[in-house]
Amino acid sequence: MAHNSPFDRSVYTRANERVGCTAPTYRWEDTVGLSRRCLPGLQNHKLHTVTDELGIDFFNHHDAFADAVACAEIVQVLSQRAGHAGFDELWPSQPTAGAVRTARRTNRTRPPSGFAGRSRV
Repeated sequence: MAHNSPFDRSVYTRANERVGCTAPTYRWEDTVGLSRRCLPGLQNHKLHTVTDELGIDFFNHHDAFADAVACAEIVQVLSQRAGHAGFDELWPSQPTAGAVRTARRTNRTRPPSGFAGRSRV
């Protein structure tokens, strides 16, 4: 689970490819899509906007662990609000990541925008 999980999935897949591995098949869920469905009136669905709306305490945004905790808390709050017993009720059944087609860029010589100063995957 991640906020904008298609991005995370593409990085994960690409990193595995770079080292010659096939990425394991996992279930990927996205709190951006979830927040769009459950909180349609928000100005935007950025992670900090969603956490503010749900009353989730401030966290160190863009820290991987803090972002993961924030996503878990989003799921917990939205699940409780909807009266669901658990995680699986928030998302319709989906195939695992291995069965989902992801866009791939080839022959990339520069990292995508937003990666300035970070090592490439």
